[in-house]
Amino acid sequence: MPVLDCPALEMLEWDSAHFGLRIARIASGTLDPGQIGGLARACSRSGLDCVYLLADPSDAVTHLAACGAGFRLVDIRLVFRSDAPEGHVPEFAGEGITVAEADADASGELLAMAGGAFTDSRFYRDGRFPCEDCDRLYGTWLRKSLSGEMADAVLVARIAGVPSGFVTCSITDAGGEDARGEIGLLAVSQSARGRGVGRRLVAAALDWFADGGAGGACVATQLRNVGAVRLYESSGFRLDSAGIWYHLWHDERLGDASGR
Repeated sequence: MPVLDCPALEMLEWDSAHFGLRIARIASGTLDPGQIGGLARACSRSGLDCVYLLADPSDAVTHLAACGAGFRLVDIRLVFRSDAPEGHVPEFAGEGITVAEADADASGELLAMAGGAFTDSRFYRDGRFPCEDCDRLYGTWLRKSLSGEMADAVLVARIAGVPSGFVTCSITDAGGEDARGEIGLLAVSQSARGRGVGRRLVAAALDWFADGGAGGACVATQLRNVGAVRLYESSGFRLDSAGIWYHLWHDERLGDASGR
């Protein structure tokens, strides 16, 4: 396949390999009308199937240029932050919920829980990524988190000994003054929802971050995921930033790739 020859684009090897496509993103997060022709030609020469763009919601120029180039808005990303050094376990959480780091025996149940748990994400909402590949993406993410490749720890909530939810935790700049925790994936089983499992997991994650020297935490979710937004706000997180995810598919592009 042709190499990526446009400095504005960054090839995404992991996404490409997972979906069996050539996928890149606009690294700067910005786009103006004068770039559309060159971008379209570069996408054509490189044989790209899909291009991502994560843009500032206040950037009207990028929004108009993206729409004009054929990008579709697929997600609104919200980032929440907490400066609390430790979590607060909610009083309403049901009895019998315990949280501890994952062990090898729980991996099968956790992977089954991850399948279909993240359907609010942009990959499902795009409509062109096969659902089974989206399920597999989050299964791979969890599996790599359990192995330590994509997370520093996976905490598991259990009710009466049965895994009922999990959260993946990482610390950036560990040991430094700016060390901060990051929640990657959080899921609660269908049968355990409404029992305070999510709040217990968030509280446990904040405690784990504090024990690791992190001064706070951040987590990203989707605007459409109202349950997750409520969970993090009720756990003491505040909205820190937002971004708009756009996807451009090769056969939906409106820009002129002919060079005329």
